[in-house]
Amino acid sequence: MSPEPDRGLSADSAAEMRRQFLGIEPSHPSKECPMDPIDTKPWWASRTIIGQAMQLASIAAGALLGIQVDPATQALVVDQVTAFACAGVTLVGTGITIWGRLRASRKIG
Repeated sequence: MSPEPDRGLSADSAAEMRRQFLGIEPSHPSKECPMDPIDTKPWWASRTIIGQAMQLASIAAGALLGIQVDPATQALVVDQVTAFACAGVTLVGTGITIWGRLRASRKIG
């Protein structure tokens, strides 16, 4: 009997392997839950959290200093903070790519 050809991993198998590797217990073992704990982002990367922080900062500034920040300015600041964070992630990713290629000991392929 010849060995069965490698057909790759199914999405479920790959998710299970990630959970086992990272030591994460699935919060809902049923397949009805679409939220995979692996596919999350940190709380500070949420536009909702950034927006709320800006709103609280504007309320505090208005109450303490008499400064008023309109919703359009808040939205602009949130967009700029998000763009800055994305640029930082891109820069770090590029650095890791270059470092990985320089440290590589074998060819790709």
